[in-house]
Order: sequence, then structure tokens, then C-alpha cells
Amino acid sequence: MDNPAKDDIDAAITKIGEKARSEKIYVIFGSGYKLKETAPYNNKGIVYDQNGGRLVFYEKNYDVPKPAGMTG
Repeated sequence: MDNPAKDDIDAAITKIGEKARSEKIYVIFGSGYKLKETAPYNNKGIVYDQNGGRLVFYEKNYDVPKPAGMTG
């Protein structure tokens, strides 16, 4: 999909968690995206467990050298 909206990205991440649950697997992945050509580049990292639960999540603006917030 070219130029996804934030809701599209969030929906795709949710589907990955659902697939982790249905297949009973752990999934570790990250994404990088810009919502607009002039927007900052954002990174997300996520780990889902075999029940579809998020173990780790971080989100960070790639262009700003500062600590990333992380839960899990």
C-alpha cells in the first residue's frame, strides 16, 4: 500500500498479533514509515507472544537522537 494512513498501519500491526495468536507463535518485527513526504521517519518495534499479547512495544522518531519509549 502506498502512503498508508496511521490507522492502516495500526490495523496491520493488530492483524499480525491476531495471526500470532491463531498460529500460536511468537512474532518479532519492526516497521519504519513516514505518514507524509515531509513528515519525520518513525520506527516501531513490537513483540507478540503466542497468545497475541504484546510483550514489547517501542515507538521513536528516527530523526531525533533521544531515548525511545518502551513498554513490556
